[in-house]
Amino acid sequence: LAGRALAGHNQAVAAASRIVFVVYNRIQALDLTGPWEVLGASPADYVERVRIERARTLLEDGAEGLEQVASRCGFRSAEVMRRAFQRRLRTSPSEYRERFQLALA
Repeated sequence: LAGRALAGHNQAVAAASRIVFVVYNRIQALDLTGPWEVLGASPADYVERVRIERARTLLEDGAEGLEQVASRCGFRSAEVMRRAFQRRLRTSPSEYRERFQLALA
């Protein structure tokens, strides 16, 4: 069951990536000054934001290890996820989980 859930999530992330790519290319074809104003971010930024949001949800649940969370969210490793968290949230996934669980206590 976990394998199917992971495959379903990976398919959803891939579908979102394809949509962003198509939108990005269509915007560029319109010869606008830049697609970033419309998308609000590059396709890579968008995908990273989606992955981080999914990781946050899984970390809040607290049932899975960091490697498994990273894998389920499309990160190549827990280290890549940690760097993305540092860049976007100014905290590590471990610290995020710990703070969230303390807030619930």
